[in-house]
Amino acid sequence: MRLRPISKLDVAAMQNVLERSTDYYELVVGHPPGPAEANSIFAVLPEGVDNYENKLLLAISGHDESMLGIADVIRNWPSSGSWIIGLLVLVPEARNEGKGAAAVRQIEDQALQEGATSMRVAVYRANKRALSFWARNGYRPSEDATGADPAVLLKDLTA
Repeated sequence: MRLRPISKLDVAAMQNVLERSTDYYELVVGHPPGPAEANSIFAVLPEGVDNYENKLLLAISGHDESMLGIADVIRNWPSSGSWIIGLLVLVPEARNEGKGAAAVRQIEDQALQEGATSMRVAVYRANKRALSFWARNGYRPSEDATGADPAVLLKDLTA
């Protein structure tokens, strides 16, 4: 498993990953991904972010370099030193093999190298498998989001 930056040349491969991950979309948004979902991931920024300098779109690739998943990460949001993983999705056949955890560790390592002190992720409470995944990887609910949906989970990278 390896992470690599995604470019506009990867849109078709991204769309393929998203369409193969229909279960995630149906659970979280109530319908399969649309035909331009990959393009929208390039465009989406969190509230308060007005440029793409801090956005990292990463392909999670297998040994044959095929795209097995996508990570959408924003550096220094919502504050300096805090990174957020806005999307981490793997195709169903690549799940439960440690690839997601390995990708998260690589993202955390990069965040630490760039001076981050914490990571966060937002997870919809209906996504029980994702909540369990993030808990196994050291993420805990934030105190300010108790009961909110999506739940905001945090990890202190300095601990």
